[in-house]
Amino acid sequence: IFFRFPMSAFSRVAGSRRLAASTFKSAATYASVDGLRKTPLFDMNVSMGGKMVEFGGWAMPVTYGGKEGGIMHTHLHTRASAGLFDVSHMVPVRIHGKDRATFMEKVLVADIQELPENMGTLSLIPNEQGGLIDDCIVTNAGDHLYLVINAGHEDKDLVHIQKYMAEFKAKGGDVSLEVVEGGGLLALQGPKAVDVMTRLCPDVD
Repeated sequence: IFFRFPMSAFSRVAGSRRLAASTFKSAATYASVDGLRKTPLFDMNVSMGGKMVEFGGWAMPVTYGGKEGGIMHTHLHTRASAGLFDVSHMVPVRIHGKDRATFMEKVLVADIQELPENMGTLSLIPNEQGGLIDDCIVTNAGDHLYLVINAGHEDKDLVHIQKYMAEFKAKGGDVSLEVVEGGGLLALQGPKAVDVMTRLCPDVD
């Protein structure tokens, strides 16, 4: 479950990040994290004892203090229940236009036409040779498609999508792309994520 929040709300939201330890370069390698991009939750993550490391050009928490803040505990808890993750470093994109599903099926490996409203799916962005450019998540948001691509990959993912979008539009297709900037992005993951959201937002179906 992805949801965005305004910059003013960051102090009320807890964020964390689960990734394999081998993925990271310790922040100690850098003289300062000032050269890294920071999410709206950066200060709160630091105040909670987060160990900030470099990931995709961003300063992200890899662990927190205490046993419950460790990678293994966070991993197992999320697999069994639910975990909240600060994914503000990822790139949210809205795809508009009446031909948006037709177009996205040309650049993603997914059945976008049959994707139910308010449902998302993990997908892939292949290149012309059938190789992999990136993975992503695409959600049918009703009046648009909501695409989330990985941190630091916008220079290749968006360029690839925009290239084929220009060709599609030149042939009369109705589609446009909007990169969502500002605010933050959280992901509630795990088998009990829906149960958590149901308790927090009882009036939302």
